[in-house]
Amino acid sequence: MSIVKTLDTPEGFFDAIPSDPAENISWRMTFHERAAKDEGMQRVYKELCWANIKILFNSAFWVYDADAPTGFRNRPFILWPHQEPAVDEIHDSIINQHNLVIDKSRKEGATEIICKTFAGHFLLDPESQFLVGSRKAEYVDKGVELVNGRLIGLHKSLMHKVCYAFTTLPNWMRPNLLKTYMLLQNLDNSSVISGEATNENFGAGDRQKGILVDEYGRIDHNMALNINDSVHDTSACVIFNSTHFWGVEHPYNQLLTQKYGEVPVIIMPWIDNPNKNKGLYLSPDYDIVEIKDIDYYREQCPEVFNNIKSMESFKLSDLRRKHQTESWSKTLEDIVFIADGGDQNEGGWRSLWYDDVCKKRRPRDVACNIDRRPRGSGSSVFSPATLHRIEQSTIFPP
Repeated sequence: MSIVKTLDTPEGFFDAIPSDPAENISWRMTFHERAAKDEGMQRVYKELCWANIKILFNSAFWVYDADAPTGFRNRPFILWPHQEPAVDEIHDSIINQHNLVIDKSRKEGATEIICKTFAGHFLLDPESQFLVGSRKAEYVDKGVELVNGRLIGLHKSLMHKVCYAFTTLPNWMRPNLLKTYMLLQNLDNSSVISGEATNENFGAGDRQKGILVDEYGRIDHNMALNINDSVHDTSACVIFNSTHFWGVEHPYNQLLTQKYGEVPVIIMPWIDNPNKNKGLYLSPDYDIVEIKDIDYYREQCPEVFNNIKSMESFKLSDLRRKHQTESWSKTLEDIVFIADGGDQNEGGWRSLWYDDVCKKRRPRDVACNIDRRPRGSGSSVFSPATLHRIEQSTIFPP
């Protein structure tokens, strides 16, 4: 059986797990039905999961998708390509005990993969202790309970994301759990995950294997400073996870720019999300476009884009004028580019999804939650577009 052959190495096993959802579910059913009857196979599987914790995600963990239709909200957790190195870094930060900062766009799954990685250690590493925190207690644990083997409560809360990992595991893998308010205990191996609101006493007097400080960029400036100044005595592995909210001077951005010492940074941008990056392009100057995802546009209008290379600059107005009399010119006209020279997003990437979002949401919202732009998320005398133009016209390479 091919499953058995891939049990030799963590990499071989992980690569053998299908990424198509239907195939993945079928694979899981076959694998775990066999593993449930074979203790030796269980032992080897857990060893492989510890060596490459991504295996747990793609072969055992599930994720709740609130946007999915009824009956499809419990989905197999299949990591996106840009999530895979992030999981490796989080796992490494726990094993080797170092801090980590995550610079993310909203809805890239950062909080989920941190909680699930903590859950993996809780499952596989006896007597491990973890702490998760957010700015309000209800964001940590609101109504999260295990009732007759089922999980209830607010999924937004961190403890729900953690518990979801265990209640959806194959039966042979599920640990015996004791869940009380702000506390989850593994009765099989004495591991613990606790929760607190992120205030000035966060983690004080405690010792933890790893700590999650969620939405650090939304915490009040002075409170965020106090947390950063005290939490490192609680754990050598503190993971700060957030989007920008209060601008360039907030402690979150100071961590990202290494103002508080060297801290590894994981970047999880929307441009790496396969659901959002279709038609990816840039506008480096007014009326100028450079396309990265040229294959998408070649499918839409091959007469034009077959002659343009990926990241080759072209003048949009000239392109439209040149082909305006062609029989297929309407197809070209229907393809929309925002050739504003990067004024709206400080020269950042755009896509079909991004352009649609920008029509519906305020510029600060886009800067905070999508672009990861601290300058656009704070207050300034000059608009981001003006500052971008000043930079473009006055700053040159030495």
